[in-house]
Amino acid sequence: MYVPGILDHAHKSAAEYYAWISYMLDTPGYWSGVQEGLLFFEDTGMIRLLEETRGMLELRNDRLGLQWSEAAFNDMEQDQELAGQIGGLYERFGQLSGLSLKAIAVYIRAHPGEFVELA
Repeated sequence: MYVPGILDHAHKSAAEYYAWISYMLDTPGYWSGVQEGLLFFEDTGMIRLLEETRGMLELRNDRLGLQWSEAAFNDMEQDQELAGQIGGLYERFGQLSGLSLKAIAVYIRAHPGEFVELA
């Protein structure tokens, strides 16, 4: 189970959320690893949000002929439609991420033998 960067890479701004999603989709295994971790914790709300974000960005990239690796923090400054869409998704991400981390923490506390403690 692997749930990297749920908050670490996307919690500061909508631009970071946009860049994080694009990076996950550009990096082999990253997207699927996050999805598998969220599935393990039965976090369907976050899964739906990430899938919705991916779908929206795939349509944009296809329309503009862009690759995931071409995403940049300043894209939203130059594309107001993107800024509006990502802004709404990022707001939902902010609401859901706290619930996600809480659910993960509850599970870990209930099943400590399934996890390794690093000293």
